[in-house]
Amino acid sequence: MDCVTYFSRLDIPDGGENPRVKAALLKFFYDKGFYFDVRSRLEDIFSDFTLDNMVSIWAGEKVSLYPEEKVCLGEKSRCLLEKVLRDRSCSMAGSSTGIIGKIYERSLEAAQRKSQGITYTPEDICDYVSAMLRGKTSLETRFLDPACGCGTFLEIFYDSLIRCYWEMSDFELISEAHERILKNSIWGCDTSPYACAIAKITLALKYRRFVMCENIINADSLTDLPESCTAFFDIIASNPPYIGHKTVDAQYRKNIEKLYGEVYYNKADIAYCFFVLGEKLLKPGGCLLYVSSRYFTQSRYADGLRGFILERMKILKVIDFYGARPFKNTGVDPLIIMLKKERPGEDYIIPSVRFLSRSGSAILDDPSVEQLRTPASMLSSSGFNFLSAPQLRLRELTEEKCPLKLSDICEFFQGIITGCDGAFVTDSGDPAAAECGKKWIKSSSITQNGIEYRGLCLLYTDALRDLEEAPLTRERLGGYREKLSRRRECAAGKKEWFRLQWGRRAELFEQPKIVFPYKSASSRFTVDRDGYFFSADIYGMRLREDFREKLSLDTLALLLNTPLYRDLFFSFAKKLGGALYEYYPNTLGELRMPPAGIIAGFGNTGDIYDYFGEKYEG
Repeated sequence: MDCVTYFSRLDIPDGGENPRVKAALLKFFYDKGFYFDVRSRLEDIFSDFTLDNMVSIWAGEKVSLYPEEKVCLGEKSRCLLEKVLRDRSCSMAGSSTGIIGKIYERSLEAAQRKSQGITYTPEDICDYVSAMLRGKTSLETRFLDPACGCGTFLEIFYDSLIRCYWEMSDFELISEAHERILKNSIWGCDTSPYACAIAKITLALKYRRFVMCENIINADSLTDLPESCTAFFDIIASNPPYIGHKTVDAQYRKNIEKLYGEVYYNKADIAYCFFVLGEKLLKPGGCLLYVSSRYFTQSRYADGLRGFILERMKILKVIDFYGARPFKNTGVDPLIIMLKKERPGEDYIIPSVRFLSRSGSAILDDPSVEQLRTPASMLSSSGFNFLSAPQLRLRELTEEKCPLKLSDICEFFQGIITGCDGAFVTDSGDPAAAECGKKWIKSSSITQNGIEYRGLCLLYTDALRDLEEAPLTRERLGGYREKLSRRRECAAGKKEWFRLQWGRRAELFEQPKIVFPYKSASSRFTVDRDGYFFSADIYGMRLREDFREKLSLDTLALLLNTPLYRDLFFSFAKKLGGALYEYYPNTLGELRMPPAGIIAGFGNTGDIYDYFGEKYEG
């Protein structure tokens, strides 16, 4: 069993705050063997089982890391810990000091991690960050992590500096270097006082002689860092918290909007503010390296952030996990971006790496990653898309031969939101379906070759004047009346309790149309002439009036389903987790399209590739 799992399962009921972390620290001292004689001081430790006391014993003087009342362990806990110290099945002799922070992070409740935007940084992400920092540090480098947590990135930076001393045989010189680094090179900030204490311990444990890193402070770096820190740091690296707009306190939101309004507005993420903060705190020419959600590259509410980056900074490198999720048990799709505080000036090439496997655990020279070189001119405040050579060729090809956009040709509409599918969606054999039922499909029913109808019906009650004309429907829905009445519009008196929450106009569904799933791993456009109604995970598309006599839906679906157009869309579509893409109409509508007369002449995929002048092998 690994040590993180081992200590996360320990039960020390009288051990005070975070007893598992303190037990792990004690085990670390014991297994390493060179900090102090743990065995001779066990009584002192068990009589005051606190971080401060344990570290003070090591330091040989009073140390204040985290305020905690004195904790005296009972006989049962003492016996348990002595057994833990003797247990060789989980030895920390070869562990990095950062293991203490990992055990702390594992001990946090899931709700706490989510509300505070805390995500444990996996080993492979740390390896990438370490590799990207290699060659960019010296003993004169000042480093900051403005959301340092337990000090993962601080440890990475420390290791990069101390490495040049490893071959020295003069331990006094190493001791001096250890102290110099902690006092003059490393700064950290975090809102959690306990995480700050762990970060200080993580760095102090790097050498047998205790030195406190006083530059790690318990504060909100977005609001509380002193003005003296402006243009002070050479490197800033962090995994900023991912906190969406729904969980931010209203007053805090107002404060942040005043300070970071150029990037933080509407549904923006708190993480966006850290880019502005980082640019402010960096020296000219300094390096910013963030592990962030890739959401900002395409989010509608991140255009301010993208514009800020393009105007103020040069993008040095990007590692795009592209739907792989190395962060376990989270919905985060990460991206690592390295920026330089420098106005870009002329166009330049951005080297980037894109993962092709879903695991996110490949190394950077692994065949399951794709090396990309994207011209900076291809990026805009509207979206960041880091492209492969074939994707660049596709974009250039369609720009040249396609004067229209799909939104010029078609208009889109979303499916129905019932507010309670259990009430309104039933089997076609239900007698109530004969009164107001409409054939109903979900996104899984849609293929490129047609629609697989699965016998479901929607009780389209918006077509009824009242329920008196549909007694069977009234009887079925009656069992859901209380639940349906609690829907917002019904509770506000804007809708009768038996109406659909968002019913749309029936004629939208009854007309010939192309339908497609909102989220999909590939293009699935199919023509529907059977008048299917559908849920909000499907969109419909109909020809605009000017094109209804010029084009057929079948030809348009043929074009959109080609591998060429699939890959063209993927070159700028929003990537979701795993293999999924978001087929959002505002994005889909940007697809470049040939003239209507050319599209009308396409009889098969061969005609399409002949027009574009190449045999596409996508």
